[in-house]
Amino acid sequence: MGKRVGQGSRDPTAENSSSERSVVNLADARVRLRSRSRPSNDSLVQELGEIRSLLDQGLSSEAKLRLTSIISTGRSYPNILALARCSLSTALEMQGHYRESLAAVVMYESPESRDKFNEQTISHLRVQLGLAYNYNGDHPRAIAMLKSALRDYSESGDDARLGHTFAALAKIYRSISEFPIARDYAQRALEHFRQTGDWRGLADSYFAIALADIQEGLYESGLENFEQALKLVGDRPAAYVLGRIYANMAGACWFLKRPQDGIRYLEKAIKYYERTDHKTNAADGYNNLGINLILIGQWKRAQEALERALALASEVDERGAKVPMILDSLGELHMLRGEIDEARDYLQRAVTLATENGNKWYAGQALRTLGRCYLAMRDDSQALARGRDALTLAEEIGDRQAICESRLILTEAHLMRGNLGDCSTELQKILAETTDSATDLGFAGEAQRLAGMLAMLQSDAAAAAQHFGSSLSIFDMLGDRYRAARQDGQGAWSPAGQRRTGAICQEERLRRYSSEVLERSARHADARASIARETAGGYVARTSVTRRRTGNGCLRAALNHTEGIQRRAA
Repeated sequence: MGKRVGQGSRDPTAENSSSERSVVNLADARVRLRSRSRPSNDSLVQELGEIRSLLDQGLSSEAKLRLTSIISTGRSYPNILALARCSLSTALEMQGHYRESLAAVVMYESPESRDKFNEQTISHLRVQLGLAYNYNGDHPRAIAMLKSALRDYSESGDDARLGHTFAALAKIYRSISEFPIARDYAQRALEHFRQTGDWRGLADSYFAIALADIQEGLYESGLENFEQALKLVGDRPAAYVLGRIYANMAGACWFLKRPQDGIRYLEKAIKYYERTDHKTNAADGYNNLGINLILIGQWKRAQEALERALALASEVDERGAKVPMILDSLGELHMLRGEIDEARDYLQRAVTLATENGNKWYAGQALRTLGRCYLAMRDDSQALARGRDALTLAEEIGDRQAICESRLILTEAHLMRGNLGDCSTELQKILAETTDSATDLGFAGEAQRLAGMLAMLQSDAAAAAQHFGSSLSIFDMLGDRYRAARQDGQGAWSPAGQRRTGAICQEERLRRYSSEVLERSARHADARASIARETAGGYVARTSVTRRRTGNGCLRAALNHTEGIQRRAA
């Protein structure tokens, strides 16, 4: 066999030397790579600050990517690693991934697992663990963990850690519809953050107080606290925070029957939400846009907005906490269109889902809308039942506005059944709950409408015309086109659900009388609008600088205003 060219005998010494050099060079390369890739503590702290800014902007997906990198490379810095896991838990929470949010920090639940951390890191971990358990439905455990933290900080005199704990407890109590307790913790958080100057903590505290206002029916106060939160955010890049504030301001405007303001706020909210990654918050924005479009009669646009809201919310979780709110809005829209069966289906789903989720506020809202749906179906038994259920929930959570709305449903159901005594009793209770404030004008208008219907059944056409006129005047001032237009076709029901011959005669006379008044008033529409503005403005100004009156003052003012209109028109 001949030799192959290039093949000779090998030198074992040279081969071993080459192999050793390769091993040494590879080891050196690994050392150099580790030295280049290992970040310093200061650089990681800076990156966590940048990630916090990303979360303010609602860019949770980018935040997750950067946090994953920190977690993989920052194992030499235990405090940094724990804080990164806290931020990752927050990012997952913002995306609605609640189980994953808990999994990101649950390894730090035992006190022993936190022994090597500094006090700031321990505080962040305890707060985030409490919030994660809250969003997973374990409210008792969340409350117990955070109250334990409060006791520890109070005993050690470490007041610097109290603010975020108070704020977290406010969120948890709001989740279980304990709004007065939530307000108390939010106020305590606010007092703490005023001392530390933490703008995020201050803005979050005002936001929490505003939400408590909204849930308790204090809508004007809620708007004022939202405005404070906006001022604290200022021109900082915080699209997620600003979107939430504007969306909730729009919700308050819906209750105040100020749809144009609500739509303006929602346009801002959706603009901010479009810069974020969060579908749940976008669903909130579209839902609130829909309900405000309903108020101004743009039902086609409202339908599109609400269907978009439902699609976004269902994409995150088809049985999530936001879905009942959107189903309630769709039920309201279908009811106004006269599509009663579709409305009932949406509303029954809303009640069932809100009850399963344990959200008393959403359940109460859907029950009240369902009660009005049954009134439209002339099903007085179901309307009474749903009205009583709604009243019970409203009284449990202390929502005065919801109590008034529930009693309006009961009043109309009693009227439909012919229980005039019970109807009159409920109206008196509504008067006792109603105050001289702009927020109660909607209830005043509905109460006047029902008082007019009661007067018709009592064969008092003149009194009925006055009540209907007052109702119309109030809804004109509020800009509620649907309810203002409804007054033109208002009729009466008999005790047995059938019209009595006498009632028909009284109704016909009433319609003629009312149409004459309205026709004359229409000729003076500009004057009436001016009078309404002046009357409302003067009335609010007087009540803002003098004592707050209760009872039927709001209704009396509206009635006097209408009588003045009628005298001027005549």
